[in-house]
Amino acid sequence: MNLEDKINIVKDILKDKKVAIGFSGGADSSLIAYLASKVSSDVLAITIDNHLFPENFLKHTKDMTSEFGVKHHIIDINFYENEEFLKNLKIRCHSCRTLMYEKIKGYALENGFEYICDGNNISDLVADRPGILITY
Repeated sequence: MNLEDKINIVKDILKDKKVAIGFSGGADSSLIAYLASKVSSDVLAITIDNHLFPENFLKHTKDMTSEFGVKHHIIDINFYENEEFLKNLKIRCHSCRTLMYEKIKGYALENGFEYICDGNNISDLVADRPGILITY
């Protein structure tokens, strides 16, 4: 299957749906947001401001969502105020993802979105990324 076929499969899945996207502004979530902007009935990009990312992170996510013409919501979760995160245990990725995805899911459902997507890809599942499992 070539790349165009894969893109068309994603478009078919998102077509005419209300889609919320966990949006970091990286390549993967940007691709999903772009494709959704072309075929979905309503798109909302949700970004977590965890107070860890570089200074221009939020500006970048705002610029990208503006470019795609999709709504954008930022949820503030200060990880420096979270005791589990501050312990810096081996499961810290799981703790971070749990915090983020609970908020993303809650906001999306409260606002009537049928589908919640993010930019994870299959290679994330085989890499040493323990937090990725919380997504699924």
